Amino acid sequence: MRPRSGPLLAIIFLLAPFSGRAEIDPALTGLAAGGGDATSVFFSPAAITRLDEAELVLQTALVYQDSKFRVDQSTIDGGNADSDDKILLVPGAYYVRPLGERLRLGLSVNVPSGFGNDYGKTWSGRYLAEESNLAFLAAAAPLAYRVTERWSVAAGPYMIYTDSRTKARVNNILPEFGDGNVRLEEDGAALGWLAGVMYEPTPTTRLAASYKSSVDPKLEGTPSFNNLDPLLREALAAADLLGTEVDV
Repeated sequence: MRPRSGPLLAIIFLLAPFSGRAEIDPALTGLAAGGGDATSVFFSPAAITRLDEAELVLQTALVYQDSKFRVDQSTIDGGNADSDDKILLVPGAYYVRPLGERLRLGLSVNVPSGFGNDYGKTWSGRYLAEESNLAFLAAAAPLAYRVTERWSVAAGPYMIYTDSRTKARVNNILPEFGDGNVRLEEDGAALGWLAGVMYEPTPTTRLAASYKSSVDPKLEGTPSFNNLDPLLREALAAADLLGTEVDV
């Protein structure tokens, strides 16, 4: 089987945030020195020292996905995967609170990444994957401090929660049973840290850098099988593969 995946189209709209400021940093990219609003908590934490008042920003990104998977050759019947188009709402919340003249507390909860596809139940690769989804939820709580009029620094913890779901068809030994299916749902969380620095050479120019440590969430889950023929079920049970937890 030689798969060929089609283009993925993502169109992002930022709905009006609940914020008293007019400046909103580039849409969920973090490609900015930040400091224009509370979204800097996650993307450029040192820049929140520029905010003099408490601020809450609520955002929603509207994402449209369109993907296709074409099979040129295969030893298994079924042909191409189903076309997969969907609309997703990706939320985010960011809050900054001054703690004195130079110190700022930031809090954020957002979805920094995620992907998934629904290939259908009858395509040639159904025994490899029918559906797969992987999503990440991040929470951060940095403290930022203005050291001088030009230099600011920030550091704090952040947590990543990961949720994964995978489904596939199962090729039963006895043809009269048709396809069975297997489903695996896993989730896990890990704690890391983030840090940032910002330099303002002039009142209208700023340079910033941020770093997030690597995290290693341990995903755990137990596969569930349905519609297995007796021979295959006995074989899986003999190999101790039924009811066995999977760690990733």
